[in-house]
Amino acid sequence: MPDPRQVATIEEGEALTEAAIAGFFAGYYVEGARVTREPHPAVALPAGCWAIVLPDAPRTRLVLQRVLPASELARVGVVGGALVLVQPAGRLRVKGGAARRLLRAIDDARPRQPNGLPAPWVVPAAPSAPLGRPADEADVVVEPAPADEGDALIPALRADFERLRRHLGLPALPLAIRQGTTFKHGFVTGRLHLRGGQPTGVVLTLCPASDHAEAAATLAHELAHAVTPGTGHGRAFKEALVALARFGWGAAPFAAAQAADPYPVLDAWITAGIRAALAGHPAPAPVDADEAQVAVVVRRVQKLRALAQDQPGTPEGRAAAARANDLIVTHGLGACHVALPADLGDALCDRWIGTGKRQPWRARVGFAVAAFCDVFALEHRSEGGMHLFGRYADVVAAEHLYGVATERIERRCAAHLAAQRARGLAGGALTRERTSFLHSAAHGFEASLRRARPAPDPEPARRFAQAEHEKRGLRWGTGRGVGYTHSQAGFEAGSAIPVAKAVGGRPPRGLLGG
Repeated sequence: MPDPRQVATIEEGEALTEAAIAGFFAGYYVEGARVTREPHPAVALPAGCWAIVLPDAPRTRLVLQRVLPASELARVGVVGGALVLVQPAGRLRVKGGAARRLLRAIDDARPRQPNGLPAPWVVPAAPSAPLGRPADEADVVVEPAPADEGDALIPALRADFERLRRHLGLPALPLAIRQGTTFKHGFVTGRLHLRGGQPTGVVLTLCPASDHAEAAATLAHELAHAVTPGTGHGRAFKEALVALARFGWGAAPFAAAQAADPYPVLDAWITAGIRAALAGHPAPAPVDADEAQVAVVVRRVQKLRALAQDQPGTPEGRAAAARANDLIVTHGLGACHVALPADLGDALCDRWIGTGKRQPWRARVGFAVAAFCDVFALEHRSEGGMHLFGRYADVVAAEHLYGVATERIERRCAAHLAAQRARGLAGGALTRERTSFLHSAAHGFEASLRRARPAPDPEPARRFAQAEHEKRGLRWGTGRGVGYTHSQAGFEAGSAIPVAKAVGGRPPRGLLGG
């Protein structure tokens, strides 16, 4: 959400539409705002721009003074009895105080579901992670060099380091190697320390699954930084890295390492080349594969990584991590995202349920079910619906339990009213009996849920709902009371609804008492 104290620019990426423009100005009682992308004889409309056309009236001019910053207000022209503002398409620049109103207008313009309720804001998604190595965190640090941890140095890495350092003409530098405990799929973190722009030391932090090639490639990366200006990963750095790798392990293993590639991709090819050179294997090369073959490779990578994580620090674990990383490089899977083991049910999302208008007993059931399922609920009387926020599994469980409970209450109410008609009850008395039964049943169902789970915790869902509302410039208020005559028959009917069985068999993990 833009800071209200500043000028706010709402972009097309925020789903700004022509309907939102019209709704925004209508909120200030200015009707008839429209957007055109067609050139106009009297209006210069550059490519990629739209013109916002408003009726030329005293109120419109007053509104524009309230909502537009001075720089935009000066650009409003008068064309044929209309006020025209030209801006890049999909954008409206307003004063910070009007940003919240504009975000609300954007939200009001969102599409509707077939049932007439607004579409959800957040689609649940299974968590995922990239297969490839993460981008380096600022790997050049300006501070004194660390102490040389002599007893932790690996002789082979020290030999590599000294050979590369002398080739580059660098002075003697301390190399510290630290054994990390966090599993990072074999990847090694490197740091080059500088003082006054001159290298003063290198630190490597290994992963339990790191092998010689991963650490050596990280050494080459840090030393390439030492001989190129700046701290970035531009063309000069990448060319220095490729040249250093070819000096250290021969040119043949790095035929696929191209300085034109993004540096994380180049790092991966350098590592694969060093690994091949150390093992005496042929140079790694790209592999073309169709979707079915890629799917097989991804599953194999996941199995290898699971093995590496299950056997950290062992030769088998290091070999599994190395093989997985080589497969990712040669098959070009560095940007591929795969689902994590975490359940889709943990993803935060929202949904709407229909409660109907002028049926507060349904809202009571909805609030009771939401609290029982750790879901945060907001009633929208004008929409005839309720907005649910929380974990996907919780929201789905609440939606289902709400449907089961309201359907059972209505069936019990119909049977109760049929019995009352048989006794001669009719007209307004029958209507009042229906109202009392429904409200009492909702109260009874709510009481049974509280007995089943007296201490719900919807706070995470509430915070999620608050964050989503703030993005859209929306606020909420809760709480209202409804008076009704108690019906013991209705209360007992609501209390008798079986909660656990209502969701069909065994309830989801952590939900409905499960």
